[in-house]
Amino acid sequence: MIKKEWWMWKKTVIDFEDLPNDYVQGQYYTKKDYVFHYLPLPDTRIHEWYNGGWSSEYNEALRYAEELDLIEWVEEDD
Repeated sequence: MIKKEWWMWKKTVIDFEDLPNDYVQGQYYTKKDYVFHYLPLPDTRIHEWYNGGWSSEYNEALRYAEELDLIEWVEEDD
């Protein structure tokens, strides 16, 4: 059985100057670059995620977005 999770942007108006410009270790790009390259533009929708259903880049971008406090995980309603 696939365990699905959902996430959403915490806010849809983002001041990019307020976000840290930390580089991914050993890479030439920042975490901020990665987040806004691989994730959808900030919106108010809830996005589905499940392990194995997305690219490793998408998963990494989600991890960085969580580190930057840009997303939150949404509990499933039963």
